[in-house]
This record gives sequence, structure tokens and C-alpha cells, in this order.
Amino acid sequence: MQIVSYNDHRKIAEHIATAAPANRSIMLDPFCGAGGNAIAFALSGRWKRVYAIEKDPATLECAMQNARIYGVHDQITWFEGDCFEILGLNNGDKEKEVGALKSVIEQYGVVFASPPWGGESLDLQDRNAICLRNLSTAFDRFSRTGIQERGSL
Repeated sequence: MQIVSYNDHRKIAEHIATAAPANRSIMLDPFCGAGGNAIAFALSGRWKRVYAIEKDPATLECAMQNARIYGVHDQITWFEGDCFEILGLNNGDKEKEVGALKSVIEQYGVVFASPPWGGESLDLQDRNAICLRNLSTAFDRFSRTGIQERGSL
């Protein structure tokens, strides 16, 4: 197992900050996990607000604790749930959609999507939802006005 250091998250945050259009001031991390990227985005000072979504309650609590340790908990707004449902990207039930978040991200946001890439804990439905083709299709409305892929980090 490889452990990702804070320096990796910092480098990603710096790259995204440089590549993002100046009129984009909100960062969304829809698969925040333990919070490494969301925390690095908050520490960068580039974003007026960071929004982080995590499906697993225990992992989200870990992310929030990590943000407290780094002193940026108050710079991140946390959502527990499926990012596709929260952002209304699941082409169906809108019950869990947070329309205000979706609107803010469409107008002012940059989406940094680093989903879980595998492991035995992912069920078949999760694996299908996070395949690259599905992610590209789901987040297309945000990427048209945000950062397009510009090569590897």
C-alpha cells in the first residue's frame, strides 16, 4: 500500500490553482475521502470556499478531523452523501439534490474529481458510477466552464 503525502496534495492544489480561470473562486472535491485534497485546496488560499462531499460517514468524520488539525475546518463546507445525488447528476431522483451548491459550482466552481479507484470495498454499482466515461458525462456541465485536462501533473 502506498501512502500519499501532504506534498502530493499540495502539488495538485498548486497545479489546479494555476490552471483555473481567474473568475473561478469555488473548489468542489466530490470524492473527498479523508480530506487530503480538500485541505490542500483550503490551505492554498486560492479559493473563497471549498466544498467537499464524501459518501462514507466515518471517512467524512476523519476528513473533518484532519481539517481541524490543519486549521482549515471553517474554510470547507462538508456534505455527506453520494456526489451524483447531491449535485443532481443521477438523472433521476432529485430528493437529495442541493440545488444551491449545484448552481454555485456551475457559475463559479472548479471540480476536482479524484474518485476511489478500486478495492474490495467498492460494490459493482459504485464501480460503474465512477468509471471515467461516466464521470466525464456526469461532470461535463461543470467542465465546459472550468478546467479542461491539460496533461499529467
